[in-house]
This record gives sequence, C-alpha cells and structure tokens, in this order.
Amino acid sequence: MALTAEGILRFVNTDHARIVGALHWLQILTTYVPELEDYKGSVQQMFLTKPPATMRLDRDGVRKTIVHPLATSGKSETATRELKEGLLDFLEQMGQTPDDYQRRVVLAGGDGLTFEQMGNLKRLMQTQDGPFKTFEILQPYLQLWHTEWTDLCQLFTAHFGEDQSADPSTLGHSSAKTGFKRPANLAKIDYYPGSHHLYRVFDARVLDCWR
Repeated sequence: MALTAEGILRFVNTDHARIVGALHWLQILTTYVPELEDYKGSVQQMFLTKPPATMRLDRDGVRKTIVHPLATSGKSETATRELKEGLLDFLEQMGQTPDDYQRRVVLAGGDGLTFEQMGNLKRLMQTQDGPFKTFEILQPYLQLWHTEWTDLCQLFTAHFGEDQSADPSTLGHSSAKTGFKRPANLAKIDYYPGSHHLYRVFDARVLDCWR
C-alpha cells in the first residue's frame, strides 16, 4: 500500500501538535520577556491540562517502581558470542535460567548497534530448542535517548552549514549570533551540549520573529 500525505494525517493528531507548538512559543515569551513573566505559571499549567495533555497518570494510582540494579558485565555487545554471554548473565541475575524461567517477554534496550546485534543473535539462535535458548523471551528495543541523539546529529549535519555563514537559515549563522561554537564532529555531537545549543538557537529565533 502506497504511503500518502492523507494516510499520514490519519495517524497524526495535527490539532494537538498545533496547540503544543503554540504553547512552546508562549513559554519562550514568558521566559524571556520580563513584562510577560506573570503569565509563565499559567502557560505551564496549560501544558498539564487537557488539551494538550493526554493520557495523564491518575495521581491516586501512581506507585513507586521497585528497581533491582544488576551487576555490570565485561562482555562486549559488538561480538555476538560475548553479547550472548552477557545477556545470559543478566537473565541469570534475574533468576532466569534455561531450566527454570518465567515464560514472559523480557525487554532489553540499547543503542543502535546493540539493538541490531540482539536481532542478529535471535536469528542465529532460532534453531535451538525452547523459548529461552532461542531468546524468544527477549524483546529488543531501541532506547529513546539514542533515537533522539541520532535525530539531533542529523539536524546538525544537514543544517549547520559554514561557520559565520551569512545565510540566516543555517545553524552556523545562528550559532555565531548566539555565541555557540561549532561542534567538533557534526555527525556525532555530545547529546546534552548539542540539545542545549539547538534549544537556545530556537529560543533566539522565536524571539527574533516577535521582535
């Protein structure tokens, strides 16, 4: 089935996106414009009410999640054999062994390489006997932070341009105006400094539009 713009819009709540986008603009104005500071609390409260807030947790139903830290492993996720040994070690620490395990899916997150390697491991072990030995009980997933980091790197790579660029549509131009230095490696920037860099450039551009 061909993917069309109409098909995409069926799955995207555009009204919700517009409301959230407008609130972010208001948040920037109430943060940086002294005359609007009194409205900052009201804008924050609007983020927490419906709309735009969706699927909020019921405060009465909120409970602490019990966390059991696992011992670290010296195994490398880049080598399939070591990844397998590391996963078996983690499962054993959770009380799961080939002879005695709960028949439930175990979520295992990681960065892009680890996610790919876990998929490869499951394919290699698919002829083994039983859900444990085939790692059928393991469900790999890509960590959200890694997805965001990849997207951030792509934004810098595609839109930074030249240092001191005269083109105001580039990050290079905005970075020079806001006092940010060019990252050493646009394809692999540090996540937190890069996020701070991008958010501050966005804030500055919004303020410039209103100016």
